Amino acid sequence: MPSSSAPARPLSLKRLFAGCFLIYLVFMNPSPESSSSLPHLHLAVSLVDDRSITLSSYRGRDVAFREGRYYSGHPPGAAFLAAEVYQLFRPLFPARAGGRTLFWLNALMIALVSAPLSALGVAFLFRLLGGMPVGREAILWTVVLAAFGTSAFGYAGAFYKKGLVGPILMIVVYFLWPAPGEGTADAARPRGRGLRFFLVGVLAGFSVVLELSMVFVVFFQAVYLLRKGSLKAELAPFVAGGALMAALLFLYNQTAFGSVFSSGYAFRLHGDGPVYGGFSLWRVWQIIFGLRCGLIVYVPVLLAGLVGAWCAVRERIYSREMLWLIAAPVAAHIVFFAIWSNVYVCAGESLIPRQMAPLFPLVMLPLALGVERFPEKAFRWLAALTLGLGYLGAQSFFVPSQTEPFVYAFKDLIVSLGAGELFSRHLPRALGLQTLLSGSEAGGLSALVENPAHLARLAAVQLVFSAAQFGIVFGIWRVCFRGAFGAPGPTQMTGGGK
Repeated sequence: MPSSSAPARPLSLKRLFAGCFLIYLVFMNPSPESSSSLPHLHLAVSLVDDRSITLSSYRGRDVAFREGRYYSGHPPGAAFLAAEVYQLFRPLFPARAGGRTLFWLNALMIALVSAPLSALGVAFLFRLLGGMPVGREAILWTVVLAAFGTSAFGYAGAFYKKGLVGPILMIVVYFLWPAPGEGTADAARPRGRGLRFFLVGVLAGFSVVLELSMVFVVFFQAVYLLRKGSLKAELAPFVAGGALMAALLFLYNQTAFGSVFSSGYAFRLHGDGPVYGGFSLWRVWQIIFGLRCGLIVYVPVLLAGLVGAWCAVRERIYSREMLWLIAAPVAAHIVFFAIWSNVYVCAGESLIPRQMAPLFPLVMLPLALGVERFPEKAFRWLAALTLGLGYLGAQSFFVPSQTEPFVYAFKDLIVSLGAGELFSRHLPRALGLQTLLSGSEAGGLSALVENPAHLARLAAVQLVFSAAQFGIVFGIWRVCFRGAFGAPGPTQMTGGGK
């Protein structure tokens, strides 16, 4: 890709991490308004205040009910993390937990866990791509698109289990990826190898505690290590670390639901539940290319990723063992969701981009190869469209637009004038100012249109905060990313490679 005219300055890991982290904070939404976060927060409060895994007050969606008691309908991993943060900052919260407790706990989880972990995942992707046979600008485009062009952008500013799994998966893949020279006599017995793979196994196992479908990914990671042939030094400690997390999950399931293999999904009070049917190639097509739920529609640049994947196989850039690490988990998830015919799939809202969100780090690896092989002008259009959709996703109340029809994303964009939740709702309200968003909640946009003067005042307030947000993002970009696309080649990038 042609270079920018900006002064050349290599992109370092520190600037990449800081830039992503700060931009994620600008688009954060501290309100726990979705059933995808509220059960985690309520369980965390119960764990700390009541020393109990039952929910004392929450009765919303995604709640499980068994033997007269209410439980979270989600896996417990996110709640365990929130409980640790809540315990650490407990003296700052009121003695009796309430709505504001959940608000500030959610904000803390975003600032201390979701945003930095997501930025860390982007940094590990950058390091991993630095050791691959791709050019500097292909790496930069891939990193920017991974950070701001997928649902990871919106999830990084919210407390959501799938937003936590993605960067954890990227970190695990980084440490499992074969280092240059691996297999030679000098690299055969690195110091601390067993401990490293044990900790990687703990991370991989915890991804299952966060999201049960990650069991497919961990299984294929174990197969990858098995095919490498290093059973004692790598596979055994990896399995031991994963088994530790499996024991934690089994203990929770046994205590809450009476069986180590039961989960909150089987006891939910609300929701339509999964309907399993036969495998269908048509559903696979819908998952990848469908206009209402397809991955390509919500992340168009994945077209270049398909080209990169084809080139990787044809040119044998990845070994057969590495395909178990990359392609097998993605294929397994597509097949699983092609069988899982939930009412949401390809219907009123798109479940697939949300369910596949944790696997975007794997999908982005062949994208770096596709950037250099895709027609330049077409790629730039796809990249611009992808980043625009990622921006739309960051406007949504909680769940990014990649998980719902585009019309809702544009509605959110119109109401907030593109400012995102923090700048369109929370900061103005903290200053006692009404905005278009709060006005639309009170009486709907139609009521506002009937009063042009009032609408103009609200729009003026909203525009001020939108301008403030854009100014902050622009400043972060200039400090952290400016000149990166005009920097020297891959050998001079700081932080690249393993």
